[in-house]
Amino acid sequence: MTIETQSNKVQYVGNGVAAAFPVPFPAWKPEHLHLYVVENRKNARQTEMTTGFTITGAAPGSKSVSVTLTQPLAKGTTLTILRRLPYTQPMDLANGGAFNADTLEGSDDNLEMQIQQLAETMDRAILAPESLDGDPPTYQDLEDLLDQARAAADRAQAAADTRGLASGAYNVRIPWIAKTAVASGGVLTLPGNYYPTRDVLMLWYQGAFCSPRTLMVETAGAYQYEEIGTDRNILSNTVKAHFPISVGDLLDMYVVSSAAGLNLAELEDVLAEAINSRTSAAASATAAANSAATATTQANLAKISATQAAASATAAQPPATLAAAAAAAAQTHAAEARASADSVAETKH
Repeated sequence: MTIETQSNKVQYVGNGVAAAFPVPFPAWKPEHLHLYVVENRKNARQTEMTTGFTITGAAPGSKSVSVTLTQPLAKGTTLTILRRLPYTQPMDLANGGAFNADTLEGSDDNLEMQIQQLAETMDRAILAPESLDGDPPTYQDLEDLLDQARAAADRAQAAADTRGLASGAYNVRIPWIAKTAVASGGVLTLPGNYYPTRDVLMLWYQGAFCSPRTLMVETAGAYQYEEIGTDRNILSNTVKAHFPISVGDLLDMYVVSSAAGLNLAELEDVLAEAINSRTSAAASATAAANSAATATTQANLAKISATQAAASATAAQPPATLAAAAAAAAQTHAAEARASADSVAETKH
């Protein structure tokens, strides 16, 4: 026979009704097929089935193989059917004996299925890139990476258990690893909630700080993400990313709630007081400027009166009474100028 398929594995997802599943590749013996199930639940692990099913059609030359479970495959449960042959060469040609074409072709088919088996195994392996120059990662390197991943997962779980994001003031950090890719301009789902425009949200990508739109000038390339939510009283867990994110990338989410525990009315009172203070300060500055102008005018009048008094005294000795009156007027203007100057000084203080 010929090997027309390139795979030795097929998967099905249960719907709670189906129990019979076709096998789209040849299998010579029932024991060459292995069944694995993964239940539809969190942290579910693979389990190999050893009972609860029958295999029909598994024979040399057969092209119709199927697996039938004694119970329908549960909804959401994944069934994997894998062909695995022993790494042996069963053909034995006797010297001088008959040359059977079917026997030779069967040996070639066995080799091809073994090659497919190796290819499927390598597809699930962690491989170094083709451009690697030097020694590939060791098993210890992988163990170290796993330890780092476990530590990051523990920190994320601890943050998730204590973050209390629904009420009260909080400061929280949640590191996480991207499970889905996000294109630039796409929506990034965060591992926690925050109040848009009310909380301070900060993101780190691969250890580098991401500039938010809310704190940057809105020009092209000036920010890496922006908030989507607009209601400050409704929790949100999404932002718009302005850079591509790949599966496996490490991100950190920081939420700083400096105002979440304050009464909004108190915040409005503080703001109103600040506005009133600024208005009062502007009015005081205007009054001071007006007082300064008045003082300058009074000083000029005093100078004029003094000049007139001196001229009168020099030009006409007899009318001394007029000169004395002019001098008295000059003193009056000078006193008014000093009073205006004192008023300016008090206003400034």
